[in-house]
Amino acid sequence: MFELIQLEHRAYAPSVRLVSVDLFDTLLLRGTRPELDRFHDIAARWHQRLLARNLNSPGVEALYRCRLTEHKLAYDQIKSQDGQGEFRQAALLAQERFGGQTANQPAVRQQPAPLPHRQPPSRAVAAPSSPKQFPAVVNPPLDFELKNLDTKSAYLRNRGFAERTIAHFGLGYCSKGLFAGRVVIPLHDPQGRLIGYAGRLIYDDAVDAENPKYLFPSKREREGRIHEFAKSIFLYNGHRLTEPVNDLIVVEGFPATWWLWPHGHRNVVALMGSSCSVDQANLITRLVDADGRVWLFPDLDDAGIRCAQSLLMQISPHRSCRWVKPTAGPQPTDCAADDLAALLPKSKV
Repeated sequence: MFELIQLEHRAYAPSVRLVSVDLFDTLLLRGTRPELDRFHDIAARWHQRLLARNLNSPGVEALYRCRLTEHKLAYDQIKSQDGQGEFRQAALLAQERFGGQTANQPAVRQQPAPLPHRQPPSRAVAAPSSPKQFPAVVNPPLDFELKNLDTKSAYLRNRGFAERTIAHFGLGYCSKGLFAGRVVIPLHDPQGRLIGYAGRLIYDDAVDAENPKYLFPSKREREGRIHEFAKSIFLYNGHRLTEPVNDLIVVEGFPATWWLWPHGHRNVVALMGSSCSVDQANLITRLVDADGRVWLFPDLDDAGIRCAQSLLMQISPHRSCRWVKPTAGPQPTDCAADDLAALLPKSKV
């Protein structure tokens, strides 16, 4: 009920022109997924769209609970009339709960009770001063871990990632906070320390300038220090390689790493982008035996070509390199187990 009240107040914000109540999604689009899972996905999508339009969002969980409340109102209305009620009657009830306007009602609505006014505490205004200069530290270890992540995310399962792979890489869907609506990915430095999380937006159609596909830690001040994050000085999954290997596979992104690992290609690292920094090139060189080989396995698009060229230019003077191209599609994740076996060496167990 608290979330309903909060949403009602938000509905009267000056920027809101229309309050829409959606009770039933199209039957043809439902598939076989559980209804509650679909409701949660819809809530996550609306959360991202509100943020993308610079509108306040009460959060994924609040939107999810409100949708459940709408659904219950509709069910109760129909049940009270022995199954003879109309969906429109149920929708009007839910719309009335949110203070919405219907086609048969005048454009007058009762304003909610004003929120209690709080007098801000008085405080002295300090004279302007020059900004403080804090020492910076790059990729410091975190002193916390994200909890209560959904490891059964439809985004991961629909892309073919098994439960064992999800658990191995510590993946999970986050429904609140900075990474709400994203699959979070733990990031570790070469020593294996947790240094941050990346967040992958689960809806590609919500990607824009304000909501990038991947979200990385931002600069922040803590305990008198500036904490900065730099993905260019480590390799994703590199912390699991504790000694040089004979064959090392290098990919661009996270999903290719998750895809290769369960197919027996365990010695794989990702650049987390389409370019290889000097630090990453040095790490790759040190992870491979002097007589070993680096297998370059980027995407087949222009960015993937630039990625391979960047790797070849920096690593080939020091280690043998082979550029492998996916045969079943433009990305490594398009390759089935047989395709991968024909292209890449498997890790020795």
